[in-house]
Amino acid sequence: IVLVNVGSFYELYFEQAYNYSKLLNINLVSKKIAGNKYNIPFSGFPTFQLSKFLNIIIKEHNMKAVIVDQIDDKIDPKNKIINRKVTRIITPGTYIEDALQHTLDNVFTAAVHLNEKNNKIGFSWTDLSTGELYSMSCDKQSLQYHLQRINPQEVIV
Repeated sequence: IVLVNVGSFYELYFEQAYNYSKLLNINLVSKKIAGNKYNIPFSGFPTFQLSKFLNIIIKEHNMKAVIVDQIDDKIDPKNKIINRKVTRIITPGTYIEDALQHTLDNVFTAAVHLNEKNNKIGFSWTDLSTGELYSMSCDKQSLQYHLQRINPQEVIV
């Protein structure tokens, strides 16, 4: 889901507005953009509610979010554009806001690499909210056991 910061709101457009307005329980509306003869569907929520909606997107529905923020409030007078850029890409394995509020919850992201020469697997995992980092090697048969034991939110292969 791409969340675009427009003033004091995060907005979704077109198909994303249609698809996710129900999921997020926000209104689907449309607006006419200057120079465009068609109404554009959009939905949104106030910026101060970002954490609430990230919890719904990431924790409840195991999805990814891309945050596009305004990098300044000035409108370029020549082309009337406000500069924006991607400031965060949040996945279930990198979402630490909830873990910071509930310090007993680990949010592990794991990486797995197969060494084809000796059939050993390099396995590491980290919790971005605490900075903990662990690594080990194992064989293919025990990898599933370690994945279940650690229960990472994401696995990078």
